Amino acid sequence: MKLKLDVTPDLVAAMAAEVKAGEKAVTAAMREAGSGLKTAWRGQITGAGLGRRLANSIR
Repeated sequence: MKLKLDVTPDLVAAMAAEVKAGEKAVTAAMREAGSGLKTAWRGQITGAGLGRRLANSIR
């Protein structure tokens, strides 16, 4: 009886998948941080009595 084991992982594909996952994670983190900052800033503008229209101009 012969047993043959051939392990040839595709290192390039594995690294590309890791890079893609990292890019998605960074994008999601920046989006979440940006939304929190924008909401807080809008709240400060509205709280200072400068109006909702000015607060909503924050992009």
